[in-house]
Amino acid sequence: MNERIQHLGHLREEELKEQELRLRIEGLRDSIRVKLDPYIEVRHLGADIVAQQALELANVSIQYDSCLNKIAAIRRALGQ
Repeated sequence: MNERIQHLGHLREEELKEQELRLRIEGLRDSIRVKLDPYIEVRHLGADIVAQQALELANVSIQYDSCLNKIAAIRRALGQ
C-alpha cells in the first residue's frame, strides 16, 4: 500500500475521532450549564454530577487536543 494512502486513511480516522470528541465536549458543556442553572436552589444543583461531568470534560478535552495534534502532524506529513 502506498504510504500516502496510509496517511490519508489515518487522517480520516483522526478526523472522525475529532468529530466524536467535539460532540462529547459540547454535550458535556451543555449538560453542565443546565445543571448550574442560576435560578435553581443550591441544594438542588447536583454538584456531584457536575463534578463528575467536569472531570470527564477535562479528560475528553485532553484527548481532543491530542487528536488535533495528530491531525496536524499527519497533514504536515502529507504536505497540506
